[in-house]
Amino acid sequence: MNFAHPLVSSKLISNLKHFKMLEEKNDNLQEADVEKVEASQENVITISKNALEEIDDSNAEENEDDSIQDKHVIPMLDYDSLSMEELTSELDKLVHNHKVMAIKDHVEEIRKSFMNQYHHLIDEKREEFNASNTDDNATFEYHFPLKNKFDAAYDNYKTNRNNHYNQLQKNLKSNLTIRNEIIDELKNLVDGTDESLSIGDMFKKMSDIREQWKNAGPIPRDKYNIVWNNFHFHVERFYDLIHLDKEARDQDFKNNLEQKQAIIERAKLLLDETDIMKAFRELQLLHRIWKEEIGPVDRESREVIWNEFSEITKQIHDKREAYNGLAKEREVENLAKKKQIIVQIIALGEEDIQSHNGWQNQIKKMESLRESFFKAGKVPAEVNEDTWAEFKNAVRGFNVHKNAFYKDIKHEQQENLTKKISTG
Repeated sequence: MNFAHPLVSSKLISNLKHFKMLEEKNDNLQEADVEKVEASQENVITISKNALEEIDDSNAEENEDDSIQDKHVIPMLDYDSLSMEELTSELDKLVHNHKVMAIKDHVEEIRKSFMNQYHHLIDEKREEFNASNTDDNATFEYHFPLKNKFDAAYDNYKTNRNNHYNQLQKNLKSNLTIRNEIIDELKNLVDGTDESLSIGDMFKKMSDIREQWKNAGPIPRDKYNIVWNNFHFHVERFYDLIHLDKEARDQDFKNNLEQKQAIIERAKLLLDETDIMKAFRELQLLHRIWKEEIGPVDRESREVIWNEFSEITKQIHDKREAYNGLAKEREVENLAKKKQIIVQIIALGEEDIQSHNGWQNQIKKMESLRESFFKAGKVPAEVNEDTWAEFKNAVRGFNVHKNAFYKDIKHEQQENLTKKISTG
């Protein structure tokens, strides 16, 4: 991350680096969305458009599931276009080289793609078995070694995931205790349990409390709102208390304003970032610092700077929406390709083929169409299951015609053999 812009202060750079360090150390920050409203001590300004709706609750919950940074450095491949061998290799590589929560979405996509292909393969082998077997008592069995290799890799992932969640629960409970202790310390500061503290000492103590809060780590999701509101309630009490010292209060407001203006300048630079998802991730980080790390500004400036920041956020959000729209268009194009392949498979199965060589040629064509279907890529989620069902039905129809032909040949050969034996 480049912070060369002159308006980005050293403290902001420190804050940004600090948060990135926390993200690297903790596998427990879910891909955050940034806040829709300013912190409560800044009179919570509502944004009229829903540009920030998507970037809201997760950031307000110190989510405990993911490392944002790790999650995004791993490319999400088009797993639907990979073969079962490639999927197994990719799963094994992810499990052995990345943190468990950074790969969870990848693993589930890989597993879905693998199992779709595997079930399709088993259906085909079962149909072939039933078509060629004359013993009604025979039991279908098919050994697929690659499935065992895939299951072993997936079991390793599940073991790592379970270990992660067990440790996570311990950390969350410990962090909750720490945050409650910080709140008690803040409450004691505001209530004046130590009357010897000067205003300057109180500011220094408040700075130390903020630093502790920043480093405390995530807590259970269902506790976050209560704990966060409790902390900021006493933060507001602190600023109400020092209101009597206008000079100290104004200096603090001025420092906070400079920090937030630096964040705005950094956010403006993100508008020119060509990597839309990278810009969005850094914007999340800036929002988190704005909310968690920097205190309030004077009332005259609050709405102005928040509106400016939220307008930049909306523009980046719109770019991200456009980017996602292009991805959706690609999925629609992939759907059209798969639909056309399904039509070709149906037509292939309906051709009148009466020779072994003819059917061998059809089988080669079928394998080519099957490979094209798998490599066509991802389709819209809402039609994925229907598209897969149409594909399986088309392949099943082809196999029915193929198996019927070879069953007739086998029956004819058996009759000829019987005649030969009887006349022999």
